[in-house]
Amino acid sequence: MSINVKPSAEQLRILKSNSSNIIVRAKPGSGKTRTALTYAKIKAMKNKQSLFIAFSKQAVEEAKDRIADCKDEIGGLINPMTFHGLCLRIYRQYDGILKLNPQACNRIIWDLIKKHEKSNDSAGLGKISLSYNSIKHEFSNMPFLEKAEQEASPYWEIYRDYIHRQQELGIVDYSALHPLALSILEDKNILAEVQKGYDWIFVDEGHDLNEFNMRLLSRLYKDKFFGVISEEQSIYGFRHARPSYLLQFAIEIDAEIFDLTINFRSGQKIVDLCNDIMQVAEGSSEYIPMKSGKTCGLTTGGKDTSEVEVLEPFENTQQEAEVIASMIESDTDKSFILYRNHYYSADIERELAYKEIPFYIINEKGFFQVDEVKDVLAYITSAYRLAQNNHKSAMEALIPVLNKPFRWFPKNIEEQLNDYYEQKDNLIIALQQFYKGTSKNQTGAINGAAKELSSHLIILSYLSSPLSMIKYIRVNMKYNKYIIKTKFNPDSENDEELLATIDKFEEIIERFENVEDLLKWCERIKPVKESEDAMAILMSSHASKGKEIENVYVIGSHLYPYQPKMKYRSNTDMEEDRRLLYVACSRAKQKTVISTVNNHSIFLEHNIVPSQIETVQNEDKV
Repeated sequence: MSINVKPSAEQLRILKSNSSNIIVRAKPGSGKTRTALTYAKIKAMKNKQSLFIAFSKQAVEEAKDRIADCKDEIGGLINPMTFHGLCLRIYRQYDGILKLNPQACNRIIWDLIKKHEKSNDSAGLGKISLSYNSIKHEFSNMPFLEKAEQEASPYWEIYRDYIHRQQELGIVDYSALHPLALSILEDKNILAEVQKGYDWIFVDEGHDLNEFNMRLLSRLYKDKFFGVISEEQSIYGFRHARPSYLLQFAIEIDAEIFDLTINFRSGQKIVDLCNDIMQVAEGSSEYIPMKSGKTCGLTTGGKDTSEVEVLEPFENTQQEAEVIASMIESDTDKSFILYRNHYYSADIERELAYKEIPFYIINEKGFFQVDEVKDVLAYITSAYRLAQNNHKSAMEALIPVLNKPFRWFPKNIEEQLNDYYEQKDNLIIALQQFYKGTSKNQTGAINGAAKELSSHLIILSYLSSPLSMIKYIRVNMKYNKYIIKTKFNPDSENDEELLATIDKFEEIIERFENVEDLLKWCERIKPVKESEDAMAILMSSHASKGKEIENVYVIGSHLYPYQPKMKYRSNTDMEEDRRLLYVACSRAKQKTVISTVNNHSIFLEHNIVPSQIETVQNEDKV
């Protein structure tokens, strides 16, 4: 069997090891996943079965692709899956009484929000947020708390109601899968049967393990384990991930520790940049510097020509986007554009579209395709068409936002409204009179909400500037409250941060004097549907982990750390943003460019001299 790798000396030491328990501490681009899978292939040659656990479906698919070349030889001896997939398999095979139904669980959350908002007891909950975002975060944190901590939480009463409702309906959500699997595996007979399915357990990205992941591994562990960890790439602390879980486990099982320090992806200048970022970190005395395979003579391609540019700070994000887009325009290879927060992509999307540079956004909607921006544009468009007496276009624009904010319109409202509009040929009259419900109370409530909406549209149609329109939508139509109440951001527990996208859109809208120019401008800004058709690929820095490309542009370095230092609970929390910047900068093979507004990241203060670059003042595109 051909293993299809040419291992380095570091990798070869791992592949030749006869240890039953192995931990690999690896740098970015060091071939850690390839080494782990190669080791699993070697064991498969000896008819040993391996359970290969990764943290995302994408990582699992990549693992399957990497072993596909020898599938005929090793059969099903290597079984890649996610932790959720593993728990779900155990649950469905050995229990399955409760049904996995996250949609129904979300409906329970909404019912509880309404209940506690309306009940007389809600005042007793104290000043807590009853937004969907806050509830989801608190519920996801609860399983990681001790019993006394749970009961002390101001959300305990709501969480207890949530669990009780789930039990009544016989359903669970994804957060319950790990505890359920652990409880099932307490049966020694079931545990023994599950363990028959593998000889080795492999875990990729072990720095992403949380407490429940680790408890599950400890329960499933027999006597052979291979774990890969990159402490510098631990960026999911807000999901309770801790590298310390796997490192402690390594001590308990007396694992042999190996280091992969050579980065085969990036040139030396990029490697030096990443080392500089980490060597001033808290606890950096234990940091082992990364080396570049290009300067160690371990990669092909001749002389190292890698580049690092830390641009002088710009005055604003529009200016920053203009220069970055101009640099990308001159690149011959594809580029990643990485940002700390999604709203930060707005200006670069605009500038790429202006220069007709095709761009693609990975795993996410572009700024101008997110719900908040689309909703505001829908209202502005509807009111603008209404002012032009184009009721049909106004109607078409309004349909997607009839229940945003909530007006408790029925599911068939679009059909009923369309039917009535066809009779009257006037959107305002249709809104005021269209609904005929099954009861007088229902009809009155719905028509009351519809009349209020028609009044808002009339007022909006008389407002002359886009800025005045968005301000009216946010305040008078209570769209801000709607966002805070309904939106969920897994990266942030702060409800006010949910408004960051619409804040940015208001900042953009302020540049336009009339609605027509705004709508034409927004219409142009659309990402391509396939990454193969793009010159620039946009994504958050979190989403970039595990990816690589020739050129990387890290924009908005001042957002690392995202919050002022005094707002972090500890330096440990703040250091996660240092590691996030490290991950972003280490994606590049050939060139890393870092830009910012006003001031660079505090993590770039040491040993980095900003390059001198002429700030190109492009003409105002608006």
